[in-house]
Amino acid sequence: MNLIGVNIKRLREEKNITLRELAEKLHVSASFISQVETGKATPSLSSLKNIADALQTTIGSLAGENEKAVSSPVTKEEERVALKQIGKGIKMYQSEDAEGRMCSSASRVWMVFSS
Repeated sequence: MNLIGVNIKRLREEKNITLRELAEKLHVSASFISQVETGKATPSLSSLKNIADALQTTIGSLAGENEKAVSSPVTKEEERVALKQIGKGIKMYQSEDAEGRMCSSASRVWMVFSS
């Protein structure tokens, strides 16, 4: 998934707006919104502006301008959030952003194996 699509989906779900409701508000298909959220379609600049307006945010925010830049590939243990225990000695983690929200980047999810 691309960052813009991930952020659109996150904001839409935070605001309890369904795909269909957002699509109707924008006069586009729910399929189009779904494709944007999953990175299968790229919206035009005007469509992106309309989506941002409907979600009461900015294009910059959707593009991740407010996201904390990852300066190191290493995440400190206290910055990790355990998602679930997959098996004995295997845990899945995700990191949080500066505001304590789960990072929207799929690359910030990993597994730790221990004995």
